[in-house]
Order: sequence, then C-alpha cells, then structure tokens
Amino acid sequence: MINAEIFVLNYNGRDIMEECLPSIVEAAGASSSPCAVTVIDNQSTDDSVAFLKVRFPGVKVWLMKKNVVLCAFNDVARVSSADVVFFLNNDLKADKD
Repeated sequence: MINAEIFVLNYNGRDIMEECLPSIVEAAGASSSPCAVTVIDNQSTDDSVAFLKVRFPGVKVWLMKKNVVLCAFNDVARVSSADVVFFLNNDLKADKD
C-alpha cells in the first residue's frame, strides 16, 4: 500500500490554519491509503505552534531553524519516508473525497 504525507507550509498563519487545516486533516483521514499531515513552521512569531499542539495534536510539526520560505519543502521532502508527498500552503482547503 502506498503511504502519503501532506506538508503544509506556515508562517504566522494561525488564523488561516484554524479555518483551513481541519479540511486537510479530514481529507487525510478519509484517504484509502495512510496519509500523515505535517505543518512546516517557518519561524512563526505568532502562536501558530502552540495552537497546533493544542488544537491538532495528531498533526506533526516540523520547526525550521530559519525562515527559508518555499525551500522548506526541500528539507522535509528529503527526510520523508512517504511514497507520495503533497506540498500545500496554509491557506488551502481540501475536499474530503
């Protein structure tokens, strides 16, 4: 079976994630293949990381050492063991199906 991982890039997007991340988590849970969700935090100065730990404890958080913008995807893709990876911005919603 193929496993997948959804990487969501974030920088100071707590409010956006509150609106959009539930749909991504729901879609990952409805997948017929195992599908993890990981938020890549690019050194947010808001309470994004604390929010994720409380509201989405099943979502992994990858903390970047510095804000490298979209290049953060390269770092996490290198170490992912998933067969398929999806790169999303934090302002996207997913359909459950």
